[in-house]
Amino acid sequence: IFVMIACISFWADARTSIMPMMYNIGNYGRYPVDIYDSVIRFVLTWILPFAFVGIYPASYFLGKEEWFLYSFLTPVIGIVFFGISILTWN
Repeated sequence: IFVMIACISFWADARTSIMPMMYNIGNYGRYPVDIYDSVIRFVLTWILPFAFVGIYPASYFLGKEEWFLYSFLTPVIGIVFFGISILTWN
């Protein structure tokens, strides 16, 4: 996600305003997603998947069975967003 935003910042006029915003949004991924509203949960899972960085992989080790599928999707989401980052870079 950060590589994609860095690529976009090449085209933006105000490069300094994009990255701090993404770091602040990334802070939402530090907390369990079930404390958030369903819209924010959807954004943190599928649009800006910061929840796949720590919350869903940790759920495997903590025994949260409702998130087991998400914990196994973590490498897939990483590969998908890596591909999108390469396409954005090119």
